[in-house]
Amino acid sequence: YQKSIGHIIIKALNILNNNMIPEEICKEVHYVTLSRDLKIIGFNAFTLFKKLKKIIIPTSVTEIEDSAFNECSSLTEITIPSSVTKIGNKSFQNCTTLKHVTLPHSLKKIKPSMFAKCNSLENILIPPSVEEIGEYAFSECSSLVEIIIPKKVRIIEMNTFEKCTSLSKVILPDELEEISQEAFLNCTSLENISIPSSVEYIYDTSFLRCPASKCIDYSLYED
Repeated sequence: YQKSIGHIIIKALNILNNNMIPEEICKEVHYVTLSRDLKIIGFNAFTLFKKLKKIIIPTSVTEIEDSAFNECSSLTEITIPSSVTKIGNKSFQNCTTLKHVTLPHSLKKIKPSMFAKCNSLENILIPPSVEEIGEYAFSECSSLVEIIIPKKVRIIEMNTFEKCTSLSKVILPDELEEISQEAFLNCTSLENISIPSSVEYIYDTSFLRCPASKCIDYSLYED
């Protein structure tokens, strides 16, 4: 790697892991330039980069592993190129100032807790390629206002949008089958929601402590 004040250039790697750069350097870096040869951003790769504000991910990257940017609390925006097909669990968890994210149309899964506790995230466009959204994927995204669930998603998993207290608009796909337990727990700004006729399972806790609960006839979904 090569370092100048607040900037680091990481050269000629196939995979970037969390132990490749000394901790004392990680703590002072604001901007990272990655090698165009990089293929994988590894587990916990940037967890120690508390002051990181900007990073450009090259189109050579195909995978971002678990917790890669976890706790990058100064990161405000990120664009993930279309070369990336896999993004791991908790990859952006606790990125508390993250406001803007661009996800690639190559992505099929939003893994568990991927954006959990990103409490500055106001909106995010989930690409139509996405088929699964994992548990706690957007939990405690307290600034998130609106979400459109892609057509291929069949299940809203447990606690996916838990404590999204600003969430006021949710558009569900026409072929959705299940809204799992506590999926919208404590979504205190969500007053109305349209449930597609395709939905077979809603639980009495799916909209717990959420005003939209009053719009749902739970007897339709009892076994």
